[in-house]
Amino acid sequence: MKYKLVAIDLDGTLLNNDHEIPAENITTIRELRELGVQFVVVTGRADAMARKYVNTLGIKAPILACNGATMRDVLSDEVYYLKHIARKPLIELYNFFKSKNLYPRFYALDAVYTYNPDELNEDKNSFAIFSKRLAEYMDLKLFDNIEDLLATDVKITKLVYAAADVATMIPLQEELKQIQGIEILRAAKNVLDIVTENVSKGKALLEYANGLGIDGNEIVAIGDGENDLSMLSAVGFPVTLENGEACLKAIARMVTVSNDEAGVAKALKAIFSGERGNDD
Repeated sequence: MKYKLVAIDLDGTLLNNDHEIPAENITTIRELRELGVQFVVVTGRADAMARKYVNTLGIKAPILACNGATMRDVLSDEVYYLKHIARKPLIELYNFFKSKNLYPRFYALDAVYTYNPDELNEDKNSFAIFSKRLAEYMDLKLFDNIEDLLATDVKITKLVYAAADVATMIPLQEELKQIQGIEILRAAKNVLDIVTENVSKGKALLEYANGLGIDGNEIVAIGDGENDLSMLSAVGFPVTLENGEACLKAIARMVTVSNDEAGVAKALKAIFSGERGNDD
């Protein structure tokens, strides 16, 4: 086959808006895996929150998580790599958010750290429901100041900040660009992901593919968000969905139907049958 590896984003792509994998996606992926096509999940989530979806697919597929900062085999639990934020930018990030009374989450491999005393209080934190769900998969720990966190020698793979007011995100993102040693990604319209420098979904995907002896031109990548741009830009066949961002539609060889309509399955069937729809 011309395409040997398929990289798929989770939220807004493989998953529908109820955060479930449509049955057609599961069936199509399993059929292609039987034919020898390899798959990898590439997500902004921590892999602990993506593991159940790979198990649902029922195939062997590693997870490139935290926008490419970590890679782990969910079957063996083997960690292939972990790229963490260095001490200096981590301190600067803490001071930046603290000065604005904003509360990002600090992600390690299997734990999440916060200095927000109301992280789980639904009356005071509009994202408390998500935090409670997060705590079902990862240890959620409170810290008082950055020095206490650093004293544990924990490796922070990413920071996540979610805003109730989307309009605040662009100016905040611009201010954060003053901090050296980090990459800033929009995981959703109201969510910023911050990882260490030179980390992206695209770089992680090509590094993984290179280890398999697969060239970028032999990869199909499917995503919907701004943080998928590097991944789609790196491959031979970039695909986005009807619900995808405009920046992805501008470079995609195929725009399939939405994530609620099993867009992943529709795209894969078209690509691997030679019926490429919007491909010109």
